[in-house]
Amino acid sequence: MGGMARSEHCFIVRLWRECGADQGDWRGSIDHIGTRERQYFAALNVLQAFIADRLGSVEEEGGRSRDRSKP
Repeated sequence: MGGMARSEHCFIVRLWRECGADQGDWRGSIDHIGTRERQYFAALNVLQAFIADRLGSVEEEGGRSRDRSKP
């Protein structure tokens, strides 16, 4: 069958609340299953950057980058 090969990545995201502060801060970790890499974070931009780094650039035929915000 023709067509593009499917690329798939699996991640596990864990979230918890740190106690001790008045309201407690949210913390988290993300694991990339394929490489067994783990990243801890306290800000969502770190989570987003970790995923983007693992996915790399997604390109359509013709060499144009695809808008990742659309399915």
